[in-house]
Amino acid sequence: MSLMIAAFSRRFFLFASAFALLFSCTGSLPVQASQRNVAAGTDEVVLSTNAGSFTQDSSTGKALDKRIKIRPSLSFLFNKKGIKKTVGPRVIISKILDAKSVLRFSADYLPVKFNSAAPGCVLNQYSAGFSFKNNFRRDMYYDAGVSSIFFRPDENLKNFIARSGAAIEAKNLNMISAAIAKKVFVLSLGFRGKKIKVPFFLRVSYSYSPSYQYGSQLGEAGTEYKFRNGFKISLRPVLKKF
Repeated sequence: MSLMIAAFSRRFFLFASAFALLFSCTGSLPVQASQRNVAAGTDEVVLSTNAGSFTQDSSTGKALDKRIKIRPSLSFLFNKKGIKKTVGPRVIISKILDAKSVLRFSADYLPVKFNSAAPGCVLNQYSAGFSFKNNFRRDMYYDAGVSSIFFRPDENLKNFIARSGAAIEAKNLNMISAAIAKKVFVLSLGFRGKKIKVPFFLRVSYSYSPSYQYGSQLGEAGTEYKFRNGFKISLRPVLKKF
């Protein structure tokens, strides 16, 4: 069964990444050879497109880099009651559309484990979604996104819950989100004789997704996997435009 889950995970990420690349590319911009961006210190794979497709950024006078960028990352699950701290792989694919907007695709995997469940019980969680960000003013931006979350309990977790006379099933959920942010202040930091300005944005966001019902009590985790739905206000730094 573990081999089947691993195979499903690989197919999921291959399909998701291929779909995102197809969605982001335009028909007149063929993708060329990939390269590793080590000089920038980001260690990200960049798929370069035709240089003639670059346009001018009026705010800086520099040519916009419209290459598709693929960045490996990590996904975290902390502070959920009754659930162990979890880390999993994540991939982010981004495409700058113009001087103000960018489209991103992300996919991740988390092997969710419960404090009260027997060892080896895993709730496999796969996520994939698109987000759009627009810097419609120099000091403001908005973003919106849609995503899908796929819950796949393994056989060990199914058997563990079945022993209590209940059942847990696979389920797919959809999530929507939107936010608007305004710059409220800029923090100047000194580093090796250089000054770095970090703008801070006040961000108001809304997100919604239905909860995932376990079908049985799983200790402190309860009977459902809840998301932090509703409005939120946060203050966050924005180190770069895209």
